[in-house]
Amino acid sequence: MTLRDIRILDTHFHIWDRGLVTLDWILNSSLNKDFSFEEYMQEYDGLRFAGGIYMESDSKNKIQEISFITNLARQKSKMLGFTLGGKIEDYATFTKDIESKKLCGFREVLHTQDSKQRLQSLSFKEGLQHFALTATNPVFECCINAYDLPYLITLVREIPNCIFVLNHFGNPNFYGDLQQYTNDMRILGQYPNVYCKLSSMDNFTDTIDSHIYTTLISIAIESFDSQKVLFGSNFPVSGLRPKIWTNIVFENLQKLGLDSSSIQNIFSNNAFMLYKINPAVQRFAQIIQIKKDKLEEYKRLHANSWLGVNDALKKAHIQNYSIYHHGDRLFAYFEYTGEDFEKDMQHLANDSITKVWWQHTDTCQIPLEGVENGKMWLDIDEVFHLD
Repeated sequence: MTLRDIRILDTHFHIWDRGLVTLDWILNSSLNKDFSFEEYMQEYDGLRFAGGIYMESDSKNKIQEISFITNLARQKSKMLGFTLGGKIEDYATFTKDIESKKLCGFREVLHTQDSKQRLQSLSFKEGLQHFALTATNPVFECCINAYDLPYLITLVREIPNCIFVLNHFGNPNFYGDLQQYTNDMRILGQYPNVYCKLSSMDNFTDTIDSHIYTTLISIAIESFDSQKVLFGSNFPVSGLRPKIWTNIVFENLQKLGLDSSSIQNIFSNNAFMLYKINPAVQRFAQIIQIKKDKLEEYKRLHANSWLGVNDALKKAHIQNYSIYHHGDRLFAYFEYTGEDFEKDMQHLANDSITKVWWQHTDTCQIPLEGVENGKMWLDIDEVFHLD
């Protein structure tokens, strides 16, 4: 198994548009610029990237951030989910008008403050209890410091129906004594409602001794069952680029002796199940020229297309397939829900019934300029999409 064989679901990324979202904490830093979803996607070029889950970016104006991210999620199929943030007591207020199926969690940022008092407060505990009872899938993203893990352990015990996801390994001081941290992680790992996210910490860089990464990943894996470990990049806040961090995690999981199934679970399968999200739907549009004297024959063929052809399309994970006609052009649209498009298309091309079908349809069509050798239809680019 190589990294290119792994399907990756990034459970922790940030993006922002400063014209639409106010982020005070990025001022006077290298992060004080816009980061688009397209830039984020480019970070995974060359890898099997299934998609990512947007993590709230600690905006002072929560309504502003909600508007920005919910609108964007409707347009980006590989934004598989998003979490909102604020005080947990405000969860119901912030989410009452959100109908998106992509909402998959809530986070309160606690690692940038002395959160001991907050974690022990009655209002915080009651907020979590209400969240656990009312949320469709009560996943609470825990962004706290390692010295606060004992207080989290208390909450985990008292609210077993809330799912806690420990962000960034629990933000340990990796230059200090890790014994207490290790003990706390082992305790948390025993609870079925606690997950650990191997998300790159804010202060991770390519100048840090690789032994530190190895140590933290080892503690997480030894403390938590591999079914309760997730992957996250923390783009663009972390000093490590997503592809670099992905490789670090992958190599260390192999060194620890995890089998390919466990590694795949950590990189995507666990997240799909925990956040109850579906794989991204890939959309395709194509055009081709139709011979005028063959138009009626083409329409007749498709008025009741062959059962074997339709079955082959379904086996290739093709859905919502439509073909339209205008003048001497045909326009086709379909959606792909599988994991390996090239492989499925090859299986489709090798299907015996499909081959015969294409012998009938190909004689009706004329490929347009620019189509790749061996193909008939010309793929065209998507400009806009809205779920």
